[in-house]
Amino acid sequence: MTKELGCEFSEHNHIKTDQFQKTTEPGIFACGDNTTMLRSLFNALAKGGLAGVMAGKELITAEFNTIVSL
Repeated sequence: MTKELGCEFSEHNHIKTDQFQKTTEPGIFACGDNTTMLRSLFNALAKGGLAGVMAGKELITAEFNTIVSL
């Protein structure tokens, strides 16, 4: 699915993300085992939580900017 969306992959075939779990495609976040070689439940939970917060922040910021520009 992510290949069809245009996300870039690392040399280890993991989805490339930044420190906020954003992929190389705008509006797409990724986390868990498909983004790192570190296979750990706790890492997946932490990265998933971060991805959720950052996706929410992006949505709120976009909505706020729309309201302000009206």
